[in-house]
Amino acid sequence: MTFKFPHDDNLFTECIQALNNQVIIMSKIETAEIWKLFKSKVPITTWGRVDWSMIERKIEIGYEPEDIIPALITLKQPIDMTIYVLWNDASVPIIKTNLNAVVANYNDVIALETWFFNPRDGYVIEVLNDCSITVGLI
Repeated sequence: MTFKFPHDDNLFTECIQALNNQVIIMSKIETAEIWKLFKSKVPITTWGRVDWSMIERKIEIGYEPEDIIPALITLKQPIDMTIYVLWNDASVPIIKTNLNAVVANYNDVIALETWFFNPRDGYVIEVLNDCSITVGLI
């Protein structure tokens, strides 16, 4: 089973088109499972942001998406670039893609608040509505 998208969901459509063939749209069941995994691995505040005070290894990188991968390399090597993209609207399906593709198409991927999550390598990247970016190991 897959999600049904409204025809006016331009942001999601633009994101998928920008990532081209480097994206897999998760089903409703897969999306629910990934959200559950995310919530079990990533400490979240009561207002819905990553609780960075609970994460020891982190870097606040500011506003430049080009700094995401170098920050991750500072924290951990090697890095699995496969990520899930989660948006602050849980009704939007999670996508699986590559971090390099996200950085290259950053403005087409981010929404108000966005998280990039790799449960296997244990990292999370949070992009807030002011576009500030924090990277951390979980």
